Formats: sequence, structure tokens, C-alpha cells
Amino acid sequence: MSDRSTGGMRTYWDDRARLNAAWYVDTTVNYDNSARPTARMGDPVRAHALVRHVGNASGDAAYGRRPMATYLQNTYHFYRRHHGPVSLAAFRALNVAGCARLYVQHRLRRDDAQAAFWTDHVRAHVTIAPEGDGLP
Repeated sequence: MSDRSTGGMRTYWDDRARLNAAWYVDTTVNYDNSARPTARMGDPVRAHALVRHVGNASGDAAYGRRPMATYLQNTYHFYRRHHGPVSLAAFRALNVAGCARLYVQHRLRRDDAQAAFWTDHVRAHVTIAPEGDGLP
């Protein structure tokens, strides 16, 4: 696999799934199916399916429009525990600066949708949520 872009990786894994879809559902068998168990009389029949997420349907149901904010808050809580408050402040400031730059860039281009996207990111980076994990 030489193309490490998102599209390249998606294509790579989609191709692998087409070659051997059952392995992606039941990884108890070898990829080459050499050790695939044979069915015996009375064994339950298992149906194999390739499941593809469409958009962020499950994330939307759980988090609504806040998946990035929830992800970032969990990331910041983890980062603080492992790197301390000073390192966290620097990390957070760099993220805010990067998102603010992208917000300004899109506002200047009059790309309101992308500007709104980056506004949400800036807000997520500057909002400090209480420690603890729970329902969104």
C-alpha cells in the first residue's frame, strides 16, 4: 500500500474486504481461509455481512452536532493526565491557533460552511469541560 491518503486507505481496505469479506466479520478464521471450520449437521448457520458506516449515523444519534467537541474534551483530559497542565496549555493553544487560522482563511474566501465548521472547532478547543466521562 503506497497511497496513505484517506482515499487511498479507504480504497485499500475496501479492496481487501471485497477479496475476503468473511474475514472482516469473523476474524477467528485465517485470512486465507485455510483453517476455516466446516459446518456439521446441527451447527447454527451464521450469516456474514459487510457493514459500512454511512456518514456518522451512530455518532449523530449519540452526540448530535458535538462529536468533535466530545472527542477533543476526552483527548484533553487524557493529555493532561499524562503530560501535565503546562504541556496541555501549549497543546490547546496550538490547536486554537491552527483552527483560528483556518476559520479566517475560509471567511476571507466567503466560504460560510467551512468557516462555521472551524468556528465549532475553535469553540471546542477553548471550552474546558469537567473531568469525567458520561453520556453526551
